[in-house]
Amino acid sequence: MGWELLNTPMLWGLAGLALPLLAHLLTRKRFERVRWAAMQFLELERDARRRVRIEELQLILLRMLLVGLLVMALSRPAGSDGWLSEFLGEVETSRRDVVIVIDGSSSMGWRDGHQTPHAAAIQFAHRFLEDLGPGDSVAVIESRTGIRGIVDPPTVNHDIVRAALGRLPAPSGPADLPAAIRHAVALLRDTGNLRREVLVLTDGQDEGWRSEDTVLWDRLDDQLAGFPDAIRPVIRVATPGEPRDTSSPHFHVDPLDISRELVPLGLPISVRTTVHGHGNSDMATRRVGLEVDGQRLPDRTLSVSVPPDGEAAVEFSYRLPAAGSHHLSVVLDDDPLPGDNRADAVVTAVDALPVLLVDGAPHPDETRSETFFARAALSASSNQQPWIAGRVVGWDRLTVDDFPTTGVIVLANVAHPDPAWEHPLAEFVSSGGGLLITLGDRTDPAAWSQWATDTGLLPAVIGDRGETSGGMPVIRADGESLASSWMARFGSDRQGGFTEASFTGWWKMTPVEGPDPPRITAKLSNGDPLLVVGRRERGHIATWASTLDADWNTLPARPDYVSFLHELLFHLAGGQSARTVPPGAPLLLPVADDFRDDRFVMVGPEGLRFDIETVGGSPGRLARLADTQLPGHYALVPRQVTADGPGPAEHFVVTMDPRESTLDRLDQATRGRLAAGGRLDFVADQDELREAIDESAPRSEIWYLVLLLFLGLLLGEVVMTRRMVRGGYRQEASTS
Repeated sequence: MGWELLNTPMLWGLAGLALPLLAHLLTRKRFERVRWAAMQFLELERDARRRVRIEELQLILLRMLLVGLLVMALSRPAGSDGWLSEFLGEVETSRRDVVIVIDGSSSMGWRDGHQTPHAAAIQFAHRFLEDLGPGDSVAVIESRTGIRGIVDPPTVNHDIVRAALGRLPAPSGPADLPAAIRHAVALLRDTGNLRREVLVLTDGQDEGWRSEDTVLWDRLDDQLAGFPDAIRPVIRVATPGEPRDTSSPHFHVDPLDISRELVPLGLPISVRTTVHGHGNSDMATRRVGLEVDGQRLPDRTLSVSVPPDGEAAVEFSYRLPAAGSHHLSVVLDDDPLPGDNRADAVVTAVDALPVLLVDGAPHPDETRSETFFARAALSASSNQQPWIAGRVVGWDRLTVDDFPTTGVIVLANVAHPDPAWEHPLAEFVSSGGGLLITLGDRTDPAAWSQWATDTGLLPAVIGDRGETSGGMPVIRADGESLASSWMARFGSDRQGGFTEASFTGWWKMTPVEGPDPPRITAKLSNGDPLLVVGRRERGHIATWASTLDADWNTLPARPDYVSFLHELLFHLAGGQSARTVPPGAPLLLPVADDFRDDRFVMVGPEGLRFDIETVGGSPGRLARLADTQLPGHYALVPRQVTADGPGPAEHFVVTMDPRESTLDRLDQATRGRLAAGGRLDFVADQDELREAIDESAPRSEIWYLVLLLFLGLLLGEVVMTRRMVRGGYRQEASTS
């Protein structure tokens, strides 16, 4: 490697070479020539004048050289290899800027050995710190689903790094090593030492490398190409604790499938999941239990048989004891990979769900109004503890003050939307509320379609009206279209009559296009959409193609009508209880206007504490936690416990990706492809890492040598100028 300039924009300063010449020309004084008799005795000899001009030229060139040397020093000439690098000594060439990347995926918790890969990586990092000098800077980042900055930006205080390594949480979830390496390289762009290094500590698992995604690695290559060769970071990968045996059988639990995230108090919920086996050559029996709010339920423990490298379904049913949010977990007995032995979710129980029914066809005879059957189904007189608190308002008497703050709003056969509803409805849905629009004979398709495209509060564009006539086959709900959604329980094999109800009228619908398009949750037997469900921020929106009463269908006469309405409304209201999120998604909780975020703290996995913030205004104020890279259970609790006790916690869960349960190794061919072109350097252990560091070419900067030369020549310029002045020389005026 040769020499190059690290600060090339400073080369624009070479334009300053013209300054000495320009200054000389501007300072030459012009005199009027007056000849007199004795002038010939005072004039300098011709040789003396020539000598003056030569010295002036030398002085100009010297000053230009001074400007050039100053520009070169500011441009930071540097390089590696060669006699000058060795001449400058090891002290100046050994200072390093290092970023340590630690793999935080769940596979790093493999315990079938004397030490987990995660513990080995931390020990490796401590030994690596011992080899660093006092002027070396260090940063530590952790690779999970996203990037966690442990020590960021880099610091020369290695004690801070050692303390941070001791506080690392247990490994969990997947890792994104290419993204972590790119982040580390970005940190090194702003450091000052020539030797810049990235040290990746991982377990050799293939999953986190994304080796087949060439776009990710091309981005890294482009990033490295942006560095001058003298400071291009060196990326080394070490697998502490290798070799290790990963052939022992282990098992993992899939994410939980909860029948409903928002449930009325007293209604049982079903919790489903699947247990997968890895490496079990024979049928294996595993104990699986249900935990609620951290307590194992003795009467909710099962023994499941898992076929060789197969899977077994698990289902629990449970009735929540009190209103509020509850943390549910399905837990396996321990095995060599503990990070995937549990799956978590949060369910919120409510006393009664608020529902506003807006009747688009009110009638003095209540039995003929649009919402008669729906109100009767939701508020049965025989129900001592109703699950839904329904309220009916005629469309002509509806004001924005009638809109609830939570729950669901149902617009039943309303002719057209009122522009005054747009803003409050948008806020209601965006904050987690549900909106259901049911159609009928009063529907103005053009007005509702315009509403769909302009506001996003309708998931489908309304088209032509569909209806049956004599000789046509009976139109029913298509049972197969329900199988892939939460409506599967109403399929054709159920004896409740949902798929037996006939439809004589409906509106044809086309789901609105977009980045997150709505889903057709149910279809008619002729293929037309029956129920289209979409999302707007945190809330759900849906359109039912037929009527809510018995005008266009016979569903109100079927036993499934009551349960269907309850399921639909609780599904639409689920956005207000979205407590189970993927890594990286914020945790959000609606709060009152007087909520003080400094009085609460979010307690995450392994007791880590996170500060929260409040966002938004009234209504729709939210408590928010954005740092959710660690999978696991979170609880919002008061910072200080009062005399009445800590009070109920608000529970949240960040889910874990089960892909890390597959422990396939990064093979040699893949390592060679990733290391091609000097992109990565795989080292086996601490000794090989030291050898690689020692063998790397020494790098040095010579700007201070150039600056010393500049100062020496500047002294010479002063001496030359002083000698010319003391010699009594004066410039002759130009004769031209």
